[in-house]
Amino acid sequence: SEPPPMVAFDMDQRSGCADLTVQFNNRSQGEDVSFTWNFGNGRTDSIAIPMPVTFVGTLEDTIYYVQLAARNVCGERTFRDSVQVLARPTANFGTRLSRYCSGDAVEIRNASAGKPTAYFWDFGN
Repeated sequence: SEPPPMVAFDMDQRSGCADLTVQFNNRSQGEDVSFTWNFGNGRTDSIAIPMPVTFVGTLEDTIYYVQLAARNVCGERTFRDSVQVLARPTANFGTRLSRYCSGDAVEIRNASAGKPTAYFWDFGN
């Protein structure tokens, strides 16, 4: 007998916006094989085909490295791939000063994060 001859998985999405839910498909081969998944987000599993996994977003694009280990009595092999979660945009703004007098020009600064691609400003006037 020999270690599992092939360890591999594919997924229904490799990249997407936060929060991204991914379904993994175990394509490993071998007899009497046990599995250990590490999704790189704090979640692990030991079943052949795990339930969908949700990867949360942050203020920056994030890459999660997913690893599958397949083992039998003769040894272990691993396969690793990645999932990219695109940043979640968060609107924010600020001013240089916290107090202004009537008639003062107010400088408003965009402090948005998460790589927004468009903005809409409503100044209420």
